[in-house]
Amino acid sequence: MRITTKAIDLTDLDFYVMEEVDPAVLEPAKAYGTDDIQLVDGQPVYRLPALYVKDEGRTSKAITVKFRQKPAEKIPELTKIRLTGTVVITPWLNGKRIAYSLLADGMEIVK
Repeated sequence: MRITTKAIDLTDLDFYVMEEVDPAVLEPAKAYGTDDIQLVDGQPVYRLPALYVKDEGRTSKAITVKFRQKPAEKIPELTKIRLTGTVVITPWLNGKRIAYSLLADGMEIVK
């Protein structure tokens, strides 16, 4: 099951980049459990390294986020970002807990 929504509907989630991200060297994400590039609709997706997610004030390790587009500019470490565009949410089982994979069109720095 997948849920499609707009990024603006996910205001309870806060996203922080913990390490500097340089789009010039950001590689496409790998498919789960393989060394193959993950493709969505025939296009690669990107995962920001060390993305920290807070859900209503609590740290969440059950949410992963990937993006259809690389960031347009370098993102400094310890920077808050927000998702943009359409977001596809896919719930899945991670051991005995429910986890969520988010695929957003893009992201922008919160100023």
